[in-house]
Amino acid sequence: MTDPIPVSIALVRKPTGELLWVWDGEWDCFALPMAKLKKGDHVVELPVHAARRAAGRALGVPVRIGQDVHLNPELFVSGRDLASRRYRYDVYRAEPHPDFAARVDVRAPHLWLAPHAALNRDYDPLSPSCRWVVATLVGKGFLPGRSQYTAVLLLHRDHSGKRQFLLRREPGWGYALPTKRRSPDESYLAASHRVARDELGVDPGELGLSAGHETVTGRELSRSEQADTFYCHGVFEGTVPAGTKFDSVAPLVWVDATAIASGTVRGHVAVDGQPAPDDGVSPTARHILEDRGHVPFLGSDVG
Repeated sequence: MTDPIPVSIALVRKPTGELLWVWDGEWDCFALPMAKLKKGDHVVELPVHAARRAAGRALGVPVRIGQDVHLNPELFVSGRDLASRRYRYDVYRAEPHPDFAARVDVRAPHLWLAPHAALNRDYDPLSPSCRWVVATLVGKGFLPGRSQYTAVLLLHRDHSGKRQFLLRREPGWGYALPTKRRSPDESYLAASHRVARDELGVDPGELGLSAGHETVTGRELSRSEQADTFYCHGVFEGTVPAGTKFDSVAPLVWVDATAIASGTVRGHVAVDGQPAPDDGVSPTARHILEDRGHVPFLGSDVG
């Protein structure tokens, strides 16, 4: 068996997690910036030097090379001549040198893709070997998988002797706690205010929200992305005063523990007085309620 072909890969990553894929005319596909090691009569190029060449060619400026990981040889079909070859990959994190960060010039056709998007969506042509590299790095913990940070409002009231929670129906998700994604440069508090205004149509000051948030984490399959996702929820809890008027484009319902524990909202009336569509309860909503110590309410109502 022939020795594996050594290839260096430069992982160029945005702060938000997307990786740079550039068009490779030799392979006729989008691939991570990569380079084979140069060989002379008596000298073989170091893998780190090849990674530096690949990153510099992709970014068009001087670069810095960081942490690396070595991946065992794997057999792939070459996109250049359709021959089967074994490749050994040395993968390096790469970034533009800070002195030239404002002058980055990616001239080749290129994509910025989050790891989960490269693995789970039909964005072709993407290099199969580079997809394997990304999947392997995620599995080894060298690259984070899909992460999602949200602000969540856990609003409740006491009605007819029972604790009820406000849920909002999201297409494809069922009834969930009012939630919005938190932007990378946004605080959980600012995101929670957007939830109140955009999802519920109320001023955050009307909701009696806690001054700070509690963090609830979990790992679930994202229905929208069909990808394993790490969730970090900043949960703001509050008691809604009687007479609060909501304005939502999606149905809002007050649901007690019996319905939540059953996993289905059925036969309820929305806060606007209209019949609420029957639908399931989001597993995330149940997870957050349990984590925040509302299990006694669930247990007492169901029992």
